[in-house]
Amino acid sequence: LKGVNPVIWRRFQIASTDNLEDVHIALQIVMGWSNSHLHEFVCGRDR
Repeated sequence: LKGVNPVIWRRFQIASTDNLEDVHIALQIVMGWSNSHLHEFVCGRDR
């Protein structure tokens, strides 16, 4: 996670057919998050 000390990271695999909603769900699971905060995916200048 950006700006967090100590550094926290996870490695996981998703299918090439997964969409951003699938990625969001996977991130919630692997990070132990409870889906209680707003989120946004940014790729370059696109959102």
